[in-house]
Formats: sequence, C-alpha cells, structure tokens
Amino acid sequence: WKIVFETAGVTRPLGKGDLIFEGDTVFTDATGRVQIRFTDGAYMSLQPQTEFHVDNYRFEGASDGKEKAFLRLLKGGLRTITGLIGKKNRDAYQVGTPVATIGIRGTEYLARLGISLELSVGEGSLFLLNNAGKFIVDQGQSVYVANQNTLPVFTGSPPSLPPSPAQQGSKPAVKGPYLHGATASQQLGMQAAQGLQLLCIDITCYAPKQK
Repeated sequence: WKIVFETAGVTRPLGKGDLIFEGDTVFTDATGRVQIRFTDGAYMSLQPQTEFHVDNYRFEGASDGKEKAFLRLLKGGLRTITGLIGKKNRDAYQVGTPVATIGIRGTEYLARLGISLELSVGEGSLFLLNNAGKFIVDQGQSVYVANQNTLPVFTGSPPSLPPSPAQQGSKPAVKGPYLHGATASQQLGMQAAQGLQLLCIDITCYAPKQK
C-alpha cells in the first residue's frame, strides 16, 4: 500500500499524524486509504486510487465570513461529512472535478470520479454545476454525470466504493515521517511562517489486512 502527498513540488510519504496544508495534493494507490479531519470539524475519507488537491482553505476557529474550502477531486473517490465551512455561506465550499463542481446544501455525500462522475447524497442536499447548467441533488438521491457538457441523470443506487477499513479488518498504519523530518509543531510553525493555512489536524492511513 502507498499513500503520498506532494507539497512545493516534492512528493513524500504520508502517515498517521502528518499534516496537510493549502496547496498540497494527496495520492493513494490501489490499496491506500486516508481519513482526514479538517479544522472546521469536517471529515473526509479518500478511497484507493485517488488524487485530491487543496486549492484554497481558510478557517480560523469560527464562521467569520472569511472561511473557505476550495478543493479538487482529480480522480478516484471520496466520502465526506462537511463541517462549519459552508454552513452560513454555501459559496465558501466547493469541490471541483473535471466533470462538474460540487457545492453543498447539506452535510454528507460520496463521489467517485473516473471519466464520468457518480455522486450520492446521504444527508441534506448539494448542487452540481457544469457547462450544461446547475442541478440540485437531494438527500437519498444518486446521480451520474457523463461529462462537463451534460446534466446529471438519476440512478437507482449510490457509487460503489471499496468497503471501509473496519469492514476489511484493516489496521491503522504506523506513524509516518513528517515533512522535512520535522515534528508536528515544528511543521505547523514552518507552514504558518510561509502564510499557508492548516488544512487538517489528524490523519489515519490504513494498511491492508495481514493474511
């Protein structure tokens, strides 16, 4: 299994307890999986064979009108429960994909991106925006978007994602190295000095079950 992230053009292994910041990209291989806890209380589980990028993230402990989360799913799948960002200002949260942009009106959804986009809303609602227009997806609904020029169509079932680590019997991987070998507090200080915003405060990487 392999989970890495790219920051400032350098690719490094990602392990439990590592931090992710604005501008970073996370990659998982065919057996890699990572769970991210955001500073606004959101949770996100990145599935195997996923590429996820943080374009712009800002949260300073409260909804003050300056908070934002502009993220990108470049390939693969994710399952997420949103946090405080987007609760008051829905335009403050977006997940971009090559097929459509996802904006929230709710709190829980999952998505899988290949050539097309599949998406399902577990709680609340969200909207999809692409060249064909804007489309609302409500709680309990699942949709398929063929490309950036077509509207979503309803499907009878949510995207098929790999079973959770608990269902597979996987164990959290050992803690990996920090960026440049720094401790968590040192890394946070270095990134803050560079004017970057802290994205997450806890990461768990899962290794496949040992046979």
